[in-house]
Amino acid sequence: MFRRQGSPEDFVLYLPISHTPPSDEEEGIELPDSVKAKAGLDSAPQWVRVSECNIDTWPADLRQLPQQPGRFHYGHLPPSMFKIIRGRFVERYNDRRTKLVNRGGS
Repeated sequence: MFRRQGSPEDFVLYLPISHTPPSDEEEGIELPDSVKAKAGLDSAPQWVRVSECNIDTWPADLRQLPQQPGRFHYGHLPPSMFKIIRGRFVERYNDRRTKLVNRGGS
């Protein structure tokens, strides 16, 4: 675990989404087509990595979407899918089986 200076509200934690299937050491939850469509993602197979999380400084380190000034996300996951992902991530995090990636450079 690493430490960063600042208040908790200065940071954002997010889970990566990848077109690459998780390796044997990683865990990911595959997104169904209906969820990808609602979230504004393409239709190719995609996994939310629950074995890794990214931590950035809010809002300084986050990048805007290409050709979409002021927008930092593609869309939202339905609450039922979010609950599944959150539950699995929290379980791994509590068991200390989550890789924390400091994207903010601090």
